[in-house]
Amino acid sequence: MLETINDWDHMILYFIQEHLRSGWLTVIMKYITMLSGVFWIISAIILICFQQTRKLGLQSLVSLLICAVIVHLILKPGVARIRPYEYFTDLQALIAFPRDFSFPSGHSASAFAAIGAYMNIDNTYIKIFLVVLAFLIAFSRLYVGVHYPSDVIVGIIIGCLCSFGTHLIFTNIL
Repeated sequence: MLETINDWDHMILYFIQEHLRSGWLTVIMKYITMLSGVFWIISAIILICFQQTRKLGLQSLVSLLICAVIVHLILKPGVARIRPYEYFTDLQALIAFPRDFSFPSGHSASAFAAIGAYMNIDNTYIKIFLVVLAFLIAFSRLYVGVHYPSDVIVGIIIGCLCSFGTHLIFTNIL
């Protein structure tokens, strides 16, 4: 089973490297991949500054914190999966090599952990923008070659679960 997942991961990453990478898209993807943590934290802090959005900002920050603990303190060191460019020598990373392990994608997890709270906003355009941005951040991790597709999928699932759990806490307890 794991060998099959590795084969699919390699095939998808190799396809992205050979058929989707281009000069202009690389510039955009490098920028998007750097947005993740800083963007979501700043967004939450800005929301906390205003009474009418304070609860959304707090919910997003709590979700990000829970997600960070699960991903960076438990799963990454526990699984210790090496990065794709270390495992598959025909793959090239486009950014500086991250120092931590690959599984799961922290960028993907944090993007989806953060946006869950924002789905309570009434503006449909803002919601669509944030969902598209979260998916672009997740895809950017594949594009720049620092995560396996399975890392990103699991990161998205963890982020959604953190967001859902935080939502339950904020609506039923707080």
